[in-house]
Amino acid sequence: MPDALESHDDPPPSLHLNEEDLPGPDRTVTQDAAAGLGSPLGNLPDHHPGERIGAYRLAEQLGQGTFGTVWLADRVDGGFQQRVALKITRSSAGSRQQLQRFEFERQTLASLQHAGIARVFDGGDAGNGSLYYVMELVPGGRPIDAFCR
Repeated sequence: MPDALESHDDPPPSLHLNEEDLPGPDRTVTQDAAAGLGSPLGNLPDHHPGERIGAYRLAEQLGQGTFGTVWLADRVDGGFQQRVALKITRSSAGSRQQLQRFEFERQTLASLQHAGIARVFDGGDAGNGSLYYVMELVPGGRPIDAFCR
């Protein structure tokens, strides 16, 4: 089996960022621009505890980032009980490029198999303009940026 990372050395050209896409000393991310980026500075999240996404019910928000929000969620379709982490975009996150980035992230994570990486179980379209994926819940886990500090 080929190494999953070998086939994903570089993201597709449409996913590369140019310097002008990033804030710098003379550029700031305004709230309007952040809303277009799907940033936490943008629109308030349009998902809430108790909302059902696919076979899962959102329980508690765990974190928020550029592409969306991560929720503690429970499987509620009756097949079996399972507590998971569910990452979902805001329905307003919406540029095609952003959704492609989210799909690339979702597919890349689904193809990785390593004890130190949470497994992806499921994913789809929430039907309201949001995409999501469901992954293994890592109790006591830390966000990658906190881990790197």
